[in-house]
Amino acid sequence: MVDNPAAVLQVRGLTVRYGSVRAVHGLNLDVSAGEVLGVIGANGAGKSSLVNAIAGATRSSSGSIALNSRDITKAPVTERVRAGIAVSPEGRGILAGMTVEENLRLGAYSVRRRDRNVLGGRLAEAFAIFPVLGERRSQMAQTLSGGEAAMLSVARALMSGPCLLLLDEPSLGLAPIMRQRLFERIAVLKRTGLAMVIVEQRAAELLEVSDRLLQMRRGESAGIGRAAEMDAESLARLYFGAAAAPGPSAPS
Repeated sequence: MVDNPAAVLQVRGLTVRYGSVRAVHGLNLDVSAGEVLGVIGANGAGKSSLVNAIAGATRSSSGSIALNSRDITKAPVTERVRAGIAVSPEGRGILAGMTVEENLRLGAYSVRRRDRNVLGGRLAEAFAIFPVLGERRSQMAQTLSGGEAAMLSVARALMSGPCLLLLDEPSLGLAPIMRQRLFERIAVLKRTGLAMVIVEQRAAELLEVSDRLLQMRRGESAGIGRAAEMDAESLARLYFGAAAAPGPSAPS
């Protein structure tokens, strides 16, 4: 059921189970055009299960998912891609034996071959947002640094022309300087007006690019707040719960 037609993404009562294990339970969220929703939580909180359910990689047990007021709860992955959902998965999933440009072109598989202008435009946009990829366009993906590979994963997702971008742990395994560079590029991407859901364990960088932060704990929402109104203390409360003592820095 769609009760907020202005939302790009609307999730209501979402529950995801793996056998007897409940990974997500009764989750509600909306994401508007141009909004970045950050999702934080410890390992096992249900963050990736949420992303996979929205993308269609995991079947939901109950609840509903709507994209631009269209119910996609039972739609297969390919239909969701055509509808406008793109994912940069945990682990990145780039093809090491292909060049940067070949990886990007693979991300545009839904574009008809005769639509060369569309494909060329999307390549140009990807290289504008991630200039280092333009410099490496003929380089094999396996030779990229960790940060460059993370950027390639995000850029490849953009090649499908989405209205909603899902990023699952984009900074996983990156050194601090590479995390900073990646989130600088995500901030540039945000200015394009794309709706995004970004899952991260590291809340500090996420706070810089998010409009709101959703804290997940044991598959449920443990709190949500506007990022602009948060400081280290309020972020710690959101992350650890109301009883958390303020700390000198954001949790990692």
